[in-house]
Amino acid sequence: MAVPILRPDGSVFAALSTAAPAFRRSMDDLVAMVPLLQAAASELGVRLPAR
Repeated sequence: MAVPILRPDGSVFAALSTAAPAFRRSMDDLVAMVPLLQAAASELGVRLPAR
């Protein structure tokens, strides 16, 4: 699972992702992490300088 990290102007700067072996996490577990990844990516994006 990955989400974009956006600069304050909306352009893509990077991606934030997570991964796990299939025997440790189900797809549902990974999908449930998307809101957490999005929140973290948003917080990181706010801290980036504009171009």
